[in-house]
Amino acid sequence: MYRTVLALFIFCIAPLPAQSLDVLKKMTSQEQFYLKNFFRKTVCKDHWGYALFFDKPASLAGFFLKCPSQDISNPYSNRLMKKGWHVWRKYCSDFSTEHFIICEEVDPSEEIPPVDIICKIYLINKSAFLHVLYENLDLFKSRLGDDFSPEKLLLTIEHTKTLTPHLNYDEGLLGVVLGFEVESALLFGKRTSSQVLLHNPLLQRVCSTQPPHYKIYPVAFTGNPESPQVQKLLDKYSYQTPFIEKVVRNKQFLELVLERFG
Repeated sequence: MYRTVLALFIFCIAPLPAQSLDVLKKMTSQEQFYLKNFFRKTVCKDHWGYALFFDKPASLAGFFLKCPSQDISNPYSNRLMKKGWHVWRKYCSDFSTEHFIICEEVDPSEEIPPVDIICKIYLINKSAFLHVLYENLDLFKSRLGDDFSPEKLLLTIEHTKTLTPHLNYDEGLLGVVLGFEVESALLFGKRTSSQVLLHNPLLQRVCSTQPPHYKIYPVAFTGNPESPQVQKLLDKYSYQTPFIEKVVRNKQFLELVLERFG
């Protein structure tokens, strides 16, 4: 952990690589504005910072592609997300995929025709993702087949730029790769079945700490607050939060984020 923190400190004060600066020069000031707002929202509110700068295997963000405006709590923020995502898609080929994958999945509502269409965007930290797969290899084999291979799954995700279809839309497995405690993720995945009732006392909202005036939202998920594993995980995210906050408050925030894709 301390090596990671030291590396992040050095990263924040080091000169930016030429590649990131060259890509920024291609963008108009308006494109930079939209992209900066996109990453500010995903890093601050959707936990992308924990995947970008630390070891969270994956994080999820999203916005409405289609929805009645009166049903969106913040239409302006949704518009910024949509435009920022379009900017990223325009320039993403200029960045490396050595360490991260960004997946896009369009999720329509069940109505016909669908009233709401949500664009879900997953950021995957490749090394952390492989680590959690190997750490829970028996679990993934039991649900995805004995021939399951972490490397094969990662290659498939990288090729298709989608995630949940390759997990068979298993919400328990999705919770595991999103960096939530395993038992909690599996309980949450069963929440609508007869095995686990919605009022199960083990299913409570737990979250990491958020110091006053921080822009970074705490990591929150449904889990057992009495579990030592849950508390250890929350402590880890709480420890990482101040360092991500420093990146967010840095005047070169966008450049620091893009450097991670360098």
